[in-house]
Amino acid sequence: MSAAGGVCRSLALLTTELLDRQRIRLFDQAEYQAAAGAAPLGGGVRSYMLLSRAMVLNYQDALHRSANVDSRGQPRPETLQLVLAHEADHLRGLDHVDEDGYLTPNALRCSDLL
Repeated sequence: MSAAGGVCRSLALLTTELLDRQRIRLFDQAEYQAAAGAAPLGGGVRSYMLLSRAMVLNYQDALHRSANVDSRGQPRPETLQLVLAHEADHLRGLDHVDEDGYLTPNALRCSDLL
């Protein structure tokens, strides 16, 4: 993500900082069945990120993407990189740009799916 430069580099630095401060935690799918990740909108000094253990273990890159489909039948594959960018966008105060909540303004741009 960092290699893409621009806003993607900023999002990568944000996630690295959270990791360094031990502010990224994993959750099991049974806890939040429909979520790949979570982060508070706007973040702040106590920013954190939650990531689905299944996302981290099973969908780590474009060759191992999820098979998600949105409510209109559109494929919405996700990877760990897309979810990291998505949640980092939330920490920067950016919300979803689609009605099903798969995308934030930079999630796809900063993912490994393009």
